Amino acid sequence: MKSLKSKWAVAASGVMAVAAFIGSTPAASAAEKPTKVHFTIDGVNIRAKPDVHATVVGTGYKSHSVTGYCMDAIGDASFMKIKDHTTGVSGWSYIQYVGPLSGIPYCRL
Repeated sequence: MKSLKSKWAVAASGVMAVAAFIGSTPAASAAEKPTKVHFTIDGVNIRAKPDVHATVVGTGYKSHSVTGYCMDAIGDASFMKIKDHTTGVSGWSYIQYVGPLSGIPYCRL
């Protein structure tokens, strides 16, 4: 029968191994560098997912304050993950209506 001291040593080493693994794993958001962008036209759909058929969760206008996080191509359409700070809505907008594209990385979906 193991002593209580040796059980604690085994448990502590397991916790340390898990902590080391978590510390070495990059965060999913590390690839997303928030960048100030803007809508290039008024009435841009902000969608729940990067899909032309996804639910519209908001509408963007040129006067809005917007942050772009990353972009991705789905089929023939390309989208940017954005947050419209004027309305508080986050989602995806068709990339043709959001810019500039420089500095926006590709998403890891």
